[in-house]
Amino acid sequence: MTRESNILAVDDTPENLLLLCDLLEERGYKVHLASDGELVLNNIFENPPELILLDIRLSGIDGYEVCQKLKSDPKTQHIPIIFLSFLEDPKVKVQAFKVGGSDYITKPFQEEEVIARIENHLMIQQQKQELEKLQTQLLDKNQILEQQNRHLQLLVTLSEVMNRAETIEGAIAPVLSQICQVIDWDYGEAWILNREGTTLERSNHWYASHPNFNWHETYTDESIVAAQTELVYKIAQSQQIEWIANVSQLNEFNLNNDCQLLQNTIQKMGLTSILGIPIVFKDQVLAVLMFLSDCSGDQQQGASFLTLSPDWLNLMKSVATQLGTLMQRLRTEQALKEANAQLQHLATSDGLTAIANRRRFDEYFDELWRQGKRDRQELSLILCDLDAFKVYNDCFGHQAGDQCLQQVASAIVNVVKRPLDLVARYGGEELAVLLPYTAQIGAFQIAEQIREAVKALKLPHPHSPVSNIVTVSVGISSMVPRADCSPKTLIEMADHALYQAKALGRDRVFLNNQFSEQASSNIEGDSWFPNYWNFT
Repeated sequence: MTRESNILAVDDTPENLLLLCDLLEERGYKVHLASDGELVLNNIFENPPELILLDIRLSGIDGYEVCQKLKSDPKTQHIPIIFLSFLEDPKVKVQAFKVGGSDYITKPFQEEEVIARIENHLMIQQQKQELEKLQTQLLDKNQILEQQNRHLQLLVTLSEVMNRAETIEGAIAPVLSQICQVIDWDYGEAWILNREGTTLERSNHWYASHPNFNWHETYTDESIVAAQTELVYKIAQSQQIEWIANVSQLNEFNLNNDCQLLQNTIQKMGLTSILGIPIVFKDQVLAVLMFLSDCSGDQQQGASFLTLSPDWLNLMKSVATQLGTLMQRLRTEQALKEANAQLQHLATSDGLTAIANRRRFDEYFDELWRQGKRDRQELSLILCDLDAFKVYNDCFGHQAGDQCLQQVASAIVNVVKRPLDLVARYGGEELAVLLPYTAQIGAFQIAEQIREAVKALKLPHPHSPVSNIVTVSVGISSMVPRADCSPKTLIEMADHALYQAKALGRDRVFLNNQFSEQASSNIEGDSWFPNYWNFT
């Protein structure tokens, strides 16, 4: 046991004090003496002892009261107190322990007993202090681990959010929310690089911990937005995390726009600090995240991020690095999807009319045939052919013929509006319409609308044997797909109906229902219908 321990001996008998002083000093202890309780209580904080030897009977307040007051004070309650007394009454001893005494020695005492008890209590006290120190260290380590875990969880969550998102814009709202909640800031918004890679544009998504902090919708004044935009670009140019502890330091950014107006606006919201995080990938700024908060109570001061804790700063750097990689991946994936979609559109669209081409028609027709056969639902096909189109081309030229086809195709698309229906260029001047889940009467109504829509274009056709404007002949076929028929059957039926429409004078609709499974009651309750219907 270390002999440098500080011991306070309290006794109103000078002979007892001198005896204790000689005994303890001989063994290397530092001893302080006091003769009354008031003196102890008034001077205890000047040089707090590590142990107190306290007589019960003192002039003035007794040892019990001194002990109670010391034990009631958080600053002295940890000091072990050994009572000294001539009294051997068990009740006296019990009272000594009740008021907080650690031990009790009866006078006259044995020197070795006093030393043994002192050393025992000093050792216990030292072990308590060491234990408390270890507990404090463990708490500190736990807090560090918890903080690191929160930081790691943030990075994991951001990664999950970005991996689930199909676009950067779609990921911004949860990203801002997660970051604000972890760093405990009040408002967050993002400025994202546009597709062309030329401008940072303010996202429509933001996070606000309270409606009062909704900067995005509350402050739209052009001067404020201009100053804010300039600040964002300053941060982007620096490619460094910018921490502005007090918005009064905004003038350090040398903004050309109204810096004072921006500062006043932020302060009006009850916010004091700005954090700007540029998201960079290979020296290209993909976005700038802007955060605002009330940090007036924060001990960290100054505009430089060097005042931030290293852990906090490292977290922000990790967030920026991770988001940079994930955003670039999303941009690449999005560009690839758009390119693939464009290629798919080019592969399945007719270059002249912008409607589906024959390849897309064949693919979709096969798909609908299988679906109709499975669900036993009727499928209808409409074939449209421009009347005397060769004559039209000979009269007006192929360029005018192309324009005519484009207008007719557009007119048909405007008639056929269901998402499942398909308008396609079947070949030359022949256009086709696929109508899933459509019975023959419904197909006929659509066909009639198409015929009228083409006539409504009033495209001049002076050499047509039918009319002085462009017209179409229309053939319809409807049937429920089944195992004993092939898709070719429906096409042949519609083609035959189209042939009949032309043979009967053009500019008309002809319906072939030879293989229809629809009941005769489908059309106005008649009991029987011929296999071919001709409508003009």
